[in-house]
Amino acid sequence: MRISTGAATDSSKRTPKTSIFVIRNFFAPTRIMNKTLQIIFNLYSRFVLFFVRRSLIRAGNEKLYTELLNRLNKNYFLTPSLKWFQKYYYSYKRDESRKLKEAEEVLTALNLNLAGAPVLEIGPANGYFLDVCMKHGAKSAGFIDIDPYFYYYLKVKGYKEGILGNHWKAVHKLKGQKYSLIYSKGAMIVDDLLMRRERSFAMMSEWLSALEKATVNGGVIVICPHWRDVPASAKRQYTGNILENDFVKFILEKGYSPLKFIEGHNIEPNYPVTFWKRV
Repeated sequence: MRISTGAATDSSKRTPKTSIFVIRNFFAPTRIMNKTLQIIFNLYSRFVLFFVRRSLIRAGNEKLYTELLNRLNKNYFLTPSLKWFQKYYYSYKRDESRKLKEAEEVLTALNLNLAGAPVLEIGPANGYFLDVCMKHGAKSAGFIDIDPYFYYYLKVKGYKEGILGNHWKAVHKLKGQKYSLIYSKGAMIVDDLLMRRERSFAMMSEWLSALEKATVNGGVIVICPHWRDVPASAKRQYTGNILENDFVKFILEKGYSPLKFIEGHNIEPNYPVTFWKRV
């Protein structure tokens, strides 16, 4: 009786383990298959997007391009880059009228005549600033953007003179092109520059030199850097007035001046000051 009871007890203990093992092995191929199918679908989507995008650029169909990205997004195609595009494209689209008004106010503050002038924007996102420049008679509009979805979106919109890449390096690929206005808002993050001061300022010196070489005589460079909260170790850089730190001292020494405060453009604490220079 004891032997029989002991055997029954051992059998009851082994049954759940055996069941779990069988279930796990039953679903394992399915998980692998799902992962494989997802990879195949992503590769197929990229293949389709490559060829469809070329057609959309030729057709200039902005709406169809964004709808295509939405469809890919819903089918497990969400990548960090596409997620970035989805987030900012639609937030800017909701703010379209304000963004267009902001661009108008910046041009008014600069008092520039853009008739027949080539312009360049670094980090254009939806391209509203370029849209306003073209409305004011700009001859051409170039751009530099690190995000491939914004890059091709602007190509679809009709801006053919674009460079895809990190702007710190991409400005050296302008190859003798000259612009009457170079504009950048948010592409430069002050806090990151302050964290690696010496190396960052050396890189920025080369960047500013490249921009000045790409600007016609009498042309203007406008830089509105992005400020964000910095770690406690770097807060000593701030002394209550945002115009009192090493970054501002550096850019003022390079001949840039603060532009007057523009409502809707200079948004504190992220965009409190804009710098400009006539070359």
